Amino acid sequence: MTYTKIDNIDIAKEILRSNSFGTVNLKDHLYKLQEASKIDFSTLIFFCEESFVFQSGESHLESRRYLSTFFNKKNAELWRKTIQTQIRFVFEKIPFEEEVDLLLYFTDPIYLLSVKNIIGVDFDNDIDFLSLVNTAKNFTEPILSLKKNQKLQESISSINNLVKKSLKKNQKKSNSLIEVLDNHKEMSLEQKSVLITSVIIAAHTMSETLLIIIYKLSKTEGDLWGDVKNIQWIEERIDGFLRLFPTTQRIVRKTLKTTSIMDVTFKAGTIIQIQVPIANRDHRFTPEKEILKGKIEASCPINHVSFGGGKHLCPGVALSKLVLSEAISFLASNSKVMFSSVKPIIWTESFMIKKPTQMKCILKGTNSQKDVLE
Repeated sequence: MTYTKIDNIDIAKEILRSNSFGTVNLKDHLYKLQEASKIDFSTLIFFCEESFVFQSGESHLESRRYLSTFFNKKNAELWRKTIQTQIRFVFEKIPFEEEVDLLLYFTDPIYLLSVKNIIGVDFDNDIDFLSLVNTAKNFTEPILSLKKNQKLQESISSINNLVKKSLKKNQKKSNSLIEVLDNHKEMSLEQKSVLITSVIIAAHTMSETLLIIIYKLSKTEGDLWGDVKNIQWIEERIDGFLRLFPTTQRIVRKTLKTTSIMDVTFKAGTIIQIQVPIANRDHRFTPEKEILKGKIEASCPINHVSFGGGKHLCPGVALSKLVLSEAISFLASNSKVMFSSVKPIIWTESFMIKKPTQMKCILKGTNSQKDVLE
């Protein structure tokens, strides 16, 4: 597959806003793979058709309307106390004064509790569920091998079955995504389950991004942690961190009709690859060094594309920012100097994603863990 690479933030934003560009759906590739291999990929094909990530036109707008009833900023704010409780619960289990992996002990557990309590989906084994999610995240990759597509389908199907099971329960978690979508009686069970499964898979990006921000802040010189513990301080600056440290490396779009943007002509059929990290570091943005010193980026005339943009802007933006801000602020409240022996992040990289898979460190501090929790 040949791509036209875009690293200009202005062109990238226009592409994401314009109706002349659409998502690149993998279902055509899967139909061909199914025909050639004689393996049934109907479950994965249906997921690609119904997932809000690949949807377009009226079906996509309809999915966004359903999700907006849950993910709007006002409703997200109702979850703040639950999020604070979850973070506190996870923190209590972190062993101090010994080496730990913060992905394993902090960011992933927060994600898992969010799936259970906020999305409202139950599962028995955390490790098994995370394994399913990490495999399922490959559904945004453009071309996968036959074996990887089989594993992808199995993982998505397993998560989807857990969602269906939770949807069928008489007693659902109050105000959870499961309960909110279940009230839309015009939606079929399959529509609801695929939409929720899409959210679960996409939401894991929050855990990865949180780990990167914690790592960057732990390596920052000076007394920044003293400011970070102020929740308002971090909420005013969270977009700067999200812009600098995206896990999504590329956004792919297809030109539906010949279109010109800023004197650049894209012929119909052109496959476009938006280079997220490069576009997000346009010279008009505040430099990383200044962001890590606490500078606010509010005056910047453009927006970053870490959450996508236009019709496909991530619907969970408000809730993700809330979780990230609360988690970072809570960690910072432990002490001004809390990280010791911080080892470099171990990364896993694919065509679409660069994600952290480990961050080992020792948590210390002038305050004991008990002091923080009281």
